[in-house]
Amino acid sequence: MEKVQSPQKKPTCEQKLRFSFAVDVLAIIFRAAKDTNVITNKHKTEVYKNISDLFRTPQSEIVSVNSLTKKSYLPEDRAK
Repeated sequence: MEKVQSPQKKPTCEQKLRFSFAVDVLAIIFRAAKDTNVITNKHKTEVYKNISDLFRTPQSEIVSVNSLTKKSYLPEDRAK
């Protein structure tokens, strides 16, 4: 018989880890970690989903998976 896992609660905004930099910088850091196998999850989308659930920035309490994905490939000039 398969074990059914109960869904885990997402952390509240107050419980999320706070970074002092913007989403585009966060996206580049985690993309580099994934590309160099520091993070070994199979799919980048899975990584960005976890980042979205666990982190926040000064500009955004909610970091979207779509934003992380887009900004990891097309960083803003200030993040380069």
